[in-house]
Parts: sequence; C-alpha cells; structure tokens
Amino acid sequence: MTQTTTQWVDLSYITIRFQVHENTVYRAIHANRLPAYRVGRRFRFRIEDVEAWAQPYAPVSGEWPDRTHTGDEPTGPIETGEAALHQTGGE
Repeated sequence: MTQTTTQWVDLSYITIRFQVHENTVYRAIHANRLPAYRVGRRFRFRIEDVEAWAQPYAPVSGEWPDRTHTGDEPTGPIETGEAALHQTGGE
C-alpha cells in the first residue's frame, strides 16, 4: 500500500501568505467555500484546497508573492497524517 503525504497549513499561514484577515478565512469555512479540518481547537487546511480557494483572487500575474518567511511569523506547511484529522462540516 502506498501512502501519500499531504501538505497541511494552519490559519496563520493563510493570513500571511494571502494577506487576508482571520475573519475572512472563518467566513469561507462557515460558507463551505474552504474545506477545513479540526485538530483539537485549531483548523488545518490542505494546501491544494487553500490554493484553489485563493485562485479567483490571484494577482494579474497569476502568482502570489511568497510572504511566508518574513521573520518571526509562524512557519509554513505542516506535514501530518490524515488519520488524526476530522473534517469540519454540518456537525
């Protein structure tokens, strides 16, 4: 059996990378526009879901500037297994 590794990010990664407020991300989650997974009390996001959510808002160049490594902000992607994650939804 082949196990694939999914790249996961947290809320701070999204707010820094795409320069959006936390509330913008929370609204997208609750409107089911951005799939989110809960780990304890925190949300985690698959990087491919985040990129798909942000694509309609991309700059004219189509490329988002990399703002994830500007100093003492939280680090970027989180590697973890899917077994520990629970998708949020209409629960």
